[in-house]
Amino acid sequence: MSQRATSALMIAAGLLGALEFVSAIVIWKENYQDAEPLFAVVFGVLFMGGLALVRGGRVVAGAVLVGGLAMFELLTAPSWARHGVLDWISQGIGVAVAAVGLAAAIAAIVTRRSARARVS
Repeated sequence: MSQRATSALMIAAGLLGALEFVSAIVIWKENYQDAEPLFAVVFGVLFMGGLALVRGGRVVAGAVLVGGLAMFELLTAPSWARHGVLDWISQGIGVAVAAVGLAAAIAAIVTRRSARARVS
Protein backbone atom coordinates (compact mmCIF):
# COMPACT_ATOMS: atom_id res chain seq x y z
CA MET A 1 0.00 0.00 0.00
CA SER A 2 2.86 2.37 0.72
CA GLN A 3 3.99 2.49 -2.91
CA ARG A 4 0.44 3.11 -4.15
CA ALA A 5 -0.10 5.88 -1.60
CA THR A 6 3.20 7.49 -2.56
CA SER A 7 2.35 7.29 -6.27
CA ALA A 8 -1.11 8.77 -5.68
CA LEU A 9 0.46 11.52 -3.59
CA MET A 10 2.94 12.40 -6.35
CA ILE A 11 0.20 12.45 -9.00
CA ALA A 12 -2.05 14.62 -6.83
CA ALA A 13 0.78 17.02 -5.97
CA GLY A 14 1.74 17.38 -9.63
CA LEU A 15 -1.87 17.93 -10.71
CA LEU A 16 -2.53 20.44 -7.94
CA GLY A 17 0.64 22.35 -8.80
CA ALA A 18 -0.30 22.45 -12.48
CA LEU A 19 -3.87 23.49 -11.65
CA GLU A 20 -2.55 26.34 -9.52
CA PHE A 21 -0.37 27.62 -12.36
CA VAL A 22 -3.30 27.46 -14.79
CA SER A 23 -5.48 29.14 -12.18
CA ALA A 24 -2.94 31.95 -11.83
CA ILE A 25 -3.17 32.63 -15.56
CA VAL A 26 -6.98 32.60 -15.48
CA ILE A 27 -7.06 34.91 -12.44
CA TRP A 28 -4.63 37.27 -14.15
CA LYS A 29 -6.64 37.32 -17.40
CA GLU A 30 -10.01 37.82 -15.64
CA ASN A 31 -8.53 40.69 -13.59
CA TYR A 32 -11.36 40.94 -11.06
CA GLN A 33 -11.14 43.23 -8.06
CA ASP A 34 -9.11 41.69 -5.20
CA ALA A 35 -7.80 38.95 -7.52
CA GLU A 36 -4.26 37.89 -6.64
CA PRO A 37 -2.70 35.52 -9.18
CA LEU A 38 0.56 35.57 -7.21
CA PHE A 39 -1.04 33.50 -4.44
CA ALA A 40 -1.85 30.76 -6.95
CA VAL A 41 1.74 30.84 -8.22
CA VAL A 42 3.06 30.49 -4.65
CA PHE A 43 0.74 27.53 -4.02
CA GLY A 44 1.83 25.96 -7.31
CA VAL A 45 5.48 26.26 -6.30
CA LEU A 46 4.73 24.78 -2.87
CA PHE A 47 2.85 21.82 -4.38
CA MET A 48 5.76 21.21 -6.76
CA GLY A 49 8.14 21.46 -3.79
CA GLY A 50 6.11 18.76 -2.02
CA LEU A 51 6.31 16.63 -5.15
CA ALA A 52 10.09 17.11 -5.23
CA LEU A 53 10.36 16.07 -1.58
CA VAL A 54 8.39 12.87 -2.17
CA ARG A 55 10.36 12.04 -5.33
CA GLY A 56 13.59 12.66 -3.42
CA GLY A 57 12.66 10.11 -0.75
CA ARG A 58 11.45 12.55 1.91
CA VAL A 59 7.96 11.07 1.77
CA VAL A 60 6.72 12.17 5.19
CA ALA A 61 7.93 15.77 4.73
CA GLY A 62 6.37 15.94 1.27
CA ALA A 63 3.15 14.33 2.50
CA VAL A 64 2.86 16.83 5.35
CA LEU A 65 3.41 19.76 2.96
CA VAL A 66 1.04 18.50 0.25
CA GLY A 67 -1.54 17.34 2.79
CA GLY A 68 -1.50 20.68 4.60
CA LEU A 69 -1.89 22.62 1.38
CA ALA A 70 -4.65 20.29 0.17
CA MET A 71 -6.48 20.67 3.48
CA PHE A 72 -6.22 24.46 3.19
CA GLU A 73 -7.67 24.27 -0.32
CA LEU A 74 -10.56 22.10 0.89
CA LEU A 75 -11.32 24.39 3.83
CA THR A 76 -11.25 27.60 1.78
CA ALA A 77 -13.02 26.27 -1.33
CA PRO A 78 -16.51 27.42 -0.25
CA SER A 79 -15.27 31.02 -0.10
CA TRP A 80 -13.71 31.10 -3.60
CA ALA A 81 -15.27 33.57 -6.04
CA ARG A 82 -16.98 31.98 -9.02
CA HIS A 83 -17.78 34.12 -12.03
CA GLY A 84 -18.86 31.54 -14.57
CA VAL A 85 -19.06 27.92 -15.63
CA LEU A 86 -15.28 27.68 -16.15
CA ASP A 87 -14.73 28.67 -12.51
CA TRP A 88 -17.22 26.06 -11.25
CA ILE A 89 -15.66 23.29 -13.35
CA SER A 90 -12.01 24.11 -12.66
CA GLN A 91 -12.61 24.66 -8.95
CA GLY A 92 -14.62 21.44 -8.72
CA ILE A 93 -11.75 19.53 -10.29
CA GLY A 94 -9.32 21.24 -7.93
CA VAL A 95 -11.38 20.30 -4.88
CA ALA A 96 -11.65 16.68 -6.04
CA VAL A 97 -7.89 16.42 -6.62
CA ALA A 98 -7.21 18.15 -3.27
CA ALA A 99 -9.40 15.55 -1.53
CA VAL A 100 -7.46 12.74 -3.20
CA GLY A 101 -4.19 14.49 -2.31
CA LEU A 102 -5.17 14.80 1.35
CA ALA A 103 -6.24 11.15 1.50
CA ALA A 104 -3.01 10.05 -0.23
CA ALA A 105 -0.92 12.17 2.14
CA ILE A 106 -2.59 10.61 5.17
CA ALA A 107 -2.19 7.11 3.69
CA ALA A 108 1.49 7.73 2.88
CA ILE A 109 2.23 8.92 6.42
CA VAL A 110 0.29 6.10 8.09
CA THR A 111 1.78 3.33 5.95
CA ARG A 112 5.27 4.77 6.37
CA ARG A 113 4.93 4.87 10.15
CA SER A 114 3.37 1.41 10.39
CA ALA A 115 6.14 -0.06 8.21
CA ARG A 116 8.74 1.44 10.55
CA ALA A 117 6.91 0.06 13.59
CA ARG A 118 6.99 -3.45 12.10
CA VAL A 119 10.74 -3.21 11.46
CA SER A 120 11.55 -2.06 15.00
